[in-house]
Amino acid sequence: MTFGQSLLFFGGPGVAILIGLYIGVPIAVGFGIPLIIAWTMALWLPVILLLALVLYRFRRVPAQALFGKRFRFRQLQRREWLVILAAFVLLQRNIVSGLPSGALK
Repeated sequence: MTFGQSLLFFGGPGVAILIGLYIGVPIAVGFGIPLIIAWTMALWLPVILLLALVLYRFRRVPAQALFGKRFRFRQLQRREWLVILAAFVLLQRNIVSGLPSGALK
């Protein structure tokens, strides 16, 4: 990786975070957003947006095809739909009646 590429991949997010923290946080706090939320948004939102831009720019395969290929999605059979429905009904009944459903409280 050349110096210019390194500067682009590391300096770009660094500058975006710097601007977000020194300019975005005071503006957000001025609008009444709590400091912890403004700080978190200013820290992560620029990185996520730049990452999305880079991935969109360099990825040539559509995301739907990637997910289908990676997770090997297939059509659910009737029996599998019935199992899902039965589990849903059982959990809803347990929630309404107050029975433990295996979830931690």
